[in-house]
Amino acid sequence: MSQERVHLRLRKELSVPIAVVENKSLTNLSFEEESQASLMDISMNQQQLRLHSHFDNSKVFTENNRYIVKTLKSDYNSGFSDSGELNGYIDMQIGYGLVNDHMKVYIWNMNSTQKDTPYITVPFRSGDNDESAPVPRCILTCPATMDESPLALNPNDQDETGGLIIIKGGKAIYYEDINSINNLSFKLSEKFSHELELPINSSDGEKCDLILNCEPAGIVLTTNMGRIFFITIRNSMGKPQLKLCKQLNKTFRLGIWSKIFNTNSLVVSLRNGPILGKGTRLVYITTNNGSFQTWQLSATSSHPTKVIDVSIFESILESLQDLYPFAHGTLKIWDSHPLQQEDAHLFLSSIYDSSNNETYYILSTIIFDSSSNSFTIFSTYRLNTFMNSINNTNLKPKIFIPQMENTNDTNEVTSILIMFPDAVVITQVNSKLDSSYSLRRKWEDIVSLRSDIEIIGSGYDSKSLYVLTKQMGVLQIFVKENEEKDSKSEIGFVKSHVDQAVYFSQINSNPINFNLPPEISLDQEAIEHDLILTSEEIFHSNGKYIPPMLNTLEQHLSVRKEFFQNFLTFVTRNFNYKISPELKLNLVEKFEILNCCIKFNCIVRQSNELNDIWEKTLSNYNLTQNEHLTTEIIVINRPDVFPMILRLFLNHIIFVLFPSQNQNFKSSVTDLINSCFYDGVLEEGEKALRYELLELDPMEVDTARLPWFINFDYLNCINQCFFDFTFACEEEEEGSLASYNESLLKIAKILYYHFNQFKLWISTQPMESVKKNENFTNINNLYNDNHLDWNHILCKAGLVEQSIQITEFYKDLAGLVQTLQTLNQDAPTTMSLYETFFNEFPEEFSFTVFEYLIEHKKLNDLMFRFPQQHSDLIRFFHQSGSKYGHVAWIQQILDGSYSDAMSTLKNITVDDSQKRGSLSEYELHLNVAKLNSLLVEESNLDIGSLRKIQYSLDAIDAEKSLSNKLKNDEVQLCERFKTGATNELFNILAEELKSTRIISLSELIEEHSMLSDMESLFVPLKLLSVDGELLNFEIKKFLNALVWRRIILLDNDKEEAKLLLNIVMRVFDEELFKGNDFPLPNVDLLCDKSIITPEYISETYGRFSINLDSIREEIYEEISQVETLNSDNSLEIKLHSTIGSVAKEKNYTINYETNTVEY
Repeated sequence: MSQERVHLRLRKELSVPIAVVENKSLTNLSFEEESQASLMDISMNQQQLRLHSHFDNSKVFTENNRYIVKTLKSDYNSGFSDSGELNGYIDMQIGYGLVNDHMKVYIWNMNSTQKDTPYITVPFRSGDNDESAPVPRCILTCPATMDESPLALNPNDQDETGGLIIIKGGKAIYYEDINSINNLSFKLSEKFSHELELPINSSDGEKCDLILNCEPAGIVLTTNMGRIFFITIRNSMGKPQLKLCKQLNKTFRLGIWSKIFNTNSLVVSLRNGPILGKGTRLVYITTNNGSFQTWQLSATSSHPTKVIDVSIFESILESLQDLYPFAHGTLKIWDSHPLQQEDAHLFLSSIYDSSNNETYYILSTIIFDSSSNSFTIFSTYRLNTFMNSINNTNLKPKIFIPQMENTNDTNEVTSILIMFPDAVVITQVNSKLDSSYSLRRKWEDIVSLRSDIEIIGSGYDSKSLYVLTKQMGVLQIFVKENEEKDSKSEIGFVKSHVDQAVYFSQINSNPINFNLPPEISLDQEAIEHDLILTSEEIFHSNGKYIPPMLNTLEQHLSVRKEFFQNFLTFVTRNFNYKISPELKLNLVEKFEILNCCIKFNCIVRQSNELNDIWEKTLSNYNLTQNEHLTTEIIVINRPDVFPMILRLFLNHIIFVLFPSQNQNFKSSVTDLINSCFYDGVLEEGEKALRYELLELDPMEVDTARLPWFINFDYLNCINQCFFDFTFACEEEEEGSLASYNESLLKIAKILYYHFNQFKLWISTQPMESVKKNENFTNINNLYNDNHLDWNHILCKAGLVEQSIQITEFYKDLAGLVQTLQTLNQDAPTTMSLYETFFNEFPEEFSFTVFEYLIEHKKLNDLMFRFPQQHSDLIRFFHQSGSKYGHVAWIQQILDGSYSDAMSTLKNITVDDSQKRGSLSEYELHLNVAKLNSLLVEESNLDIGSLRKIQYSLDAIDAEKSLSNKLKNDEVQLCERFKTGATNELFNILAEELKSTRIISLSELIEEHSMLSDMESLFVPLKLLSVDGELLNFEIKKFLNALVWRRIILLDNDKEEAKLLLNIVMRVFDEELFKGNDFPLPNVDLLCDKSIITPEYISETYGRFSINLDSIREEIYEEISQVETLNSDNSLEIKLHSTIGSVAKEKNYTINYETNTVEY
């Protein structure tokens, strides 16, 4: 495979498993195909190495669609001290590189394909190795036989190594042929060297700063004091000879240079121009104060010719001043480089913004006119990917334009690389500087190096930049040709770097820092778009670095899992505070599903029984969904459907197969659930990634949808498995539950976490939509019905401490109290725990404890065990209203709050809606309330309340009497009510009365009204006359009409119509009409239908399991019968006659307009 093919290899996806070609030679495969084939049988680290390694002496560290970074085989660093200073140099025209310290120089062939690259070692002279002196500067020279014509710019493809020039202190040493030196003894090789004393003042700290091989003219070097020397290395006959031709800026010799170069003006750039003829070429010189000169140097002439001499500093400053006012006073010139267009140069400068502590690097394209000694700034760019200040003055930013090494290059774009101490910025611009020039760069990218990587030298050819590092040898940055024609197909900047971090970051000893510089400004939408693309590629296995198949599904999943972990690590380091929580949750979800797939496959593949069930579940899914999925397809390409099929799988196992299976099967299923949801989701997903890596707040949820692992089916299956597995363990043998406590604890943690996530998510939703969602209601009910039982089982399994920790963490205070109650309540440690939680959950925990003690009838503990929570207990009773009034009154009496106790007792007894419990308990409360009134100060005594209590006691007496009569069959149901819905109502109330359960006053009145004897019919009238405002107006009106209507209808049914008369006489005898709004019967009252609405019927009879429409129809039927009786006004006449005669006999006057008795 040619070197060009290595550089320009194309990535292709394989459409068939590698197994198809396993018996064929891999020699004809592409790089990617070879890599993917090799991935089948090796570990992740081996995969990374093989994936990115060549068969030659290089190893790829990263790549994207624009560039490749790889290392070339070189072991020079093993020959030098780790702490010593090194200098390096590469000349790809000659084809060699070198590295030196104070003692020696190593030289090797850059194009060597040998496994162990041979080195040439040139030691320095023994008496001249002062380690405190600056490290010598070395460069290579062309072989003497190399063509020196203007076209001699192609790399040396011969075996000749050329020469070596060493600048050591104030001395220049030249070896014409390094190979001959390497093969001779050191003392003998000295005879082949040529030396020249240079006027460098080493004693004053002057040293060689820059050195340029400008053959065929010679070499140019500069010092740190701004002096420039031009040295020829051959005489006119082409024989080796070192000669200082000119010190270009020596003032007493070249006075004109003193205006440009002085002790404060340092040369920052030496660049070669074209070869003009034999022995002559142009050299470009730039200083830090913006002076730019072009010199024509010749090996045969002692008089260099100045072609251009201008200052660009002020012009660059002026071009930046409007947009960057802070450029004034901060502008620095760093480097320059000629462009392909004649007389065009690219300058690198920087300006510093102190307000943001950022340094902006500027690329200025300047076109020079040698005829007029002038220039024009053609364009200005600011780099966006690097903004660090340069603190290391030994390594200044440097421009490289590889295409300039190829005179035949006709590419429309020019690739530019800027090397910084810890990064290389790559960008592309239009090559043609004319009216069609695009002011927009094609693209810009950055390759960052690890902070411990030290650059010691560099070089470049027509396609690549070569970076010499102290730790990692030679790094080659190869810029690919721009073949992308469709901008839409270009990979985004973020995705490019994400992919590099995902697929290359785990390569051993990778020198690249894949994290993006924090100063880079990126659009959030663009970031999230690219992150989603990469996550989808890993999730669905369609990334170009992901093999289509490996030996096992587990291997394939594990590779993608590690890629996803690399991905999330990169996201955290670079975008953790730049992307939305929703996207973070989406990324975590994908990882969890992949991880769950791994856990699931590991267990299912080990069990033939579980594997068969899975395959059947998958077949059923395909049948119902018209799919053609296999396990391989799901795992590799369609993991998105895995959660749905997993739900079907668990549902079938838990609710169909589980009850009939043995303990081993149940244990395997339990392990499966724990592995998938506890290990795969909770530990490795939620805990490790969501909270620890991505630092999401627990309250940050995706309000648009529930987490993937939250649905009723999952929760129901896991909950049922917990109980079924527990029962199976208990049946196995006595005490065996404790031996499974680890499994039980994991399931409990799964349940608590999942339900807690559900609660958090529900809290973000509109309450109305939550109430209407039956699925949400089912999930909520599932928790409420089971969470106390989870803790009960944990305690039985000896996991009391863990139960306390879980309930505390999830704030399940009811479960916490229940667990604490299993401890010795008198132990100091238990009381200490109570105190801890009283302080941790002020009031909430106290109220929960109080509720538990009341519900479990531990009233002594309620009143006396926690005296320091007495104020909480008072607030608890106050806030709970009448809910716990049947206990609150005891505490109020103990506290001497007799008025409050009387009020509480009254509220829980006289209000029908608050009545509960047995008749005897209700009567007790009334009697205590009545007795309690004796202790209340007269000024605080509420006579109205006392009257209501007495009325309620009267109702109790009536209820007790009726209860006894029903038990003894002493009363009879009226014939008309022995069928229909009214009969059902009577029977329901009769059973409640027989069981001495308290019923409401209205129900007691209606129950009496359905009996056939006069005594029973009179009782409801008596209760209505003295109800003490226990009934509201509508109910009282309805009941008055109902009772009188039934008396009249029963009176009409009897042969002797005296029932009505006798009841009216008792009304007058006992003066029921006195002190109350007690209406006498009349036709209008009896036939009033206005109140009998569907709403009223529902409110009155809704608690009974009877047909409400039938009840309403039967009441209407009663009214209809009354209306029939009064068809000729006979009923109205009868009522007036009966009431009037009795009133006259009892000496009362009837007001027939108001239908009341006047007295």
